[in-house]
Amino acid sequence: MNNNDQNSNQGGGFHVHVNSPGNNIAQQMTITINGNVYNGQAQEVQCQYTDEQVADAISSICGKGKPLDEYQKWLGVCCYVSAHCDYPIDIDACCQRLAVLPYKEPLEYMPQYKSIRVYATYNFVKVGYDSWKTFKANDQERNLFVKCYDTALALDKALNKRSTE
Repeated sequence: MNNNDQNSNQGGGFHVHVNSPGNNIAQQMTITINGNVYNGQAQEVQCQYTDEQVADAISSICGKGKPLDEYQKWLGVCCYVSAHCDYPIDIDACCQRLAVLPYKEPLEYMPQYKSIRVYATYNFVKVGYDSWKTFKANDQERNLFVKCYDTALALDKALNKRSTE
């Protein structure tokens, strides 16, 4: 790494230069500390919500008869908060952070990594929440994808409602 690379890397990310065989053109990829991958210039993911706001929004959608009424639907919450609230992309780490939020009342369904770990490799998880609007789930993933997307949309609505109050 030359001195210019060291000086230009003050944001906490690092640079990976890739040369394809037979190609002398290097492509720069910046990976930021929170694990989000961006091509080209580094971008910061800023969360506009406090942990209290996230906890209140989750509480408002969690329980029987509400959008977050199954443990597997926490996958939608994890994907949403990792994309929009700077929570870990790693599902286990995300569940751990969600579990310790300052909920005013105990949740009926607490985030449990063991309930969603088998789905962490599904395509809709890999592409990330921001691609879900146009994502076409395969037959195996479709049911869970729809549930997770609906849950994530409910969380988004609850967060936006709280941020305008």
